[in-house]
Amino acid sequence: MKNVLRELVQSGGSGKASHTKFWANVAYAAATVCFVRFEWFATDPHIELWLVYLGTVAGVASVSKLLSLRYNANYT
Repeated sequence: MKNVLRELVQSGGSGKASHTKFWANVAYAAATVCFVRFEWFATDPHIELWLVYLGTVAGVASVSKLLSLRYNANYT
């Protein structure tokens, strides 16, 4: 568990704390909480909101993985 938490804030290459990685994870957590809360209390599904949320979260992860594969670096 400690390693998982460490990976959320440390740079993959240097092992130092990464402010960018930390704040990105904070933003994802806040967006997820807001999204789940909004959808939990919604009376009808909001397809547009699903597309924006999933596109944002999956899009960033996909681009990061593509860059790391393309340039043999760890951008996650």
